[in-house]
Amino acid sequence: MQYLFPVLKKDGMTVHSGCVKMLRTMEIKRSKGDPWRVNVSDEERLLPERAAGEVLRFLEAWCQAFKWEPSWARTNFGVPTLFARADMTVGPNGEALIYEIEDKPAGMGFTPEINRDFARRFAAVRATWPEFSVVQSPKRKRAVDDHMWMPEIGFEEAFRTDGLLLVRGEPNEDELLRELVPRSVSTVTTNWDKVYGAKLGMWNEVRHEAVLSGQDLPWDKGFCLKPLRTSGAQDVHIWNPRDKKGGSTRSQIMRALERQGAMYLQPFMAPMTWQIEGRPHFGIYRVFFGFNTVSKRWVPLGGLWMARHGTMRIHGASDTVTGAVTVA
Repeated sequence: MQYLFPVLKKDGMTVHSGCVKMLRTMEIKRSKGDPWRVNVSDEERLLPERAAGEVLRFLEAWCQAFKWEPSWARTNFGVPTLFARADMTVGPNGEALIYEIEDKPAGMGFTPEINRDFARRFAAVRATWPEFSVVQSPKRKRAVDDHMWMPEIGFEEAFRTDGLLLVRGEPNEDELLRELVPRSVSTVTTNWDKVYGAKLGMWNEVRHEAVLSGQDLPWDKGFCLKPLRTSGAQDVHIWNPRDKKGGSTRSQIMRALERQGAMYLQPFMAPMTWQIEGRPHFGIYRVFFGFNTVSKRWVPLGGLWMARHGTMRIHGASDTVTGAVTVA
């Protein structure tokens, strides 16, 4: 039997004491393949009001900086997508420290099963949206949870019909999917593009050839290195000079930079640290935001916290613990 501990605050750090809450395993049926198994905690965490406000303001700048394409969402409302997710941590004074903005996130289907407040807020913003279906490219092997909150149509059918769509494909399929862009409620050919972060000062580009010529990486300060365009945690490397455990090695980082040729370098922002089952876990927040098409404003929906032991690469792995993040 597994337990979590009630939250206390000490010196700006989240700590825990006592055994009161049991973890459970939730099975989430996917549109194809075996179900996900998620380790769920009933412990809720509140996103500070300051952090929520800062992300909302950041989203306005993000919309301007994000690469343009003539999608239905952009043409009608000036936004890249009707929904987005901030992957982030929170600083000691409640400030938002944003790792990145996901322009077409998964997770909005099963999050209501874990976060009831999210379910209520999501239903309210969805009421302002038109109906749309999801279509997945045949080349896409990773199933997500879209089927839990919208209908799915076949790939060939998507080209024969004229309804609005959420389009999911792979990074090398831009030409194939370009015809669907005018009917898209989110990104298509600009999906996974991270140029916005360079424009907003979140990260800068480093090239392997420049490093070989003498440009050094900031090994003494810490950083995160990520591909120019990618999805998930693939080839994302974290270097923390104060604590080598849980990050990548120098050799792994240099091999990734050689393999990619060019990558984005982001200053290191420490994840939150929580004690779970008596062991330290690194934790982040994944908070969703929806675009209200009536008020024409972004609204916070809440989301999930995620934590792993022994690694700062925090994503939906089999050992990840997750719970609800609520907003005021």
